[in-house]
Amino acid sequence: MSYALITDAALTTAYTLAQAKKLGYSLGEIRLGLTGQVYQFAYIDDDVDITAAKSVLRLADNVVSDHACTPDYTGGSAVTLALTNASQTPVSGIAMATADVSAGYRYMWIQTSGLHAGGFTTDTYIIIGSGLIAHPSSDGAAGIAIQESDGDPTVNTHTIFGWAIEADDATPVAGAVLLTNCCGV
Repeated sequence: MSYALITDAALTTAYTLAQAKKLGYSLGEIRLGLTGQVYQFAYIDDDVDITAAKSVLRLADNVVSDHACTPDYTGGSAVTLALTNASQTPVSGIAMATADVSAGYRYMWIQTSGLHAGGFTTDTYIIIGSGLIAHPSSDGAAGIAIQESDGDPTVNTHTIFGWAIEADDATPVAGAVLLTNCCGV
């Protein structure tokens, strides 16, 4: 099977259903980036706008679309995650566009594999080589799989979706990540 390439301009745009259809994009469609990244076309099942193109998205359980994801971990927008245990719901990928979902822009490309140099949302100190998980309490953010408190490691039960390849000091947007275990949509 071969996959078409995708341009940076297409990646950083959110679409309405009419726009997506006009461009011939299909939900679940896979495209490749110029340097080997894998992207998938997804439906944002949430009434919360994606204000940072770096949001971590989780697989959503949606009867409208089999290709739905959400940045909502805490459940505030009443979106049902794919698994009843939110901490085990896999990460679909990282949003590539800013989306005004209230205006109908619910369709976008998400990155599911490869080097993501554009950063990701976090409020945690990130060490190079850290296994990254969906943040246990912040919507659309990443955390680290093993945290130390007073020298005692605490292992989170979340699924690791990638590995930090740059350190970060808990700024809102961290550096690059190698995505290795995103489930897509």
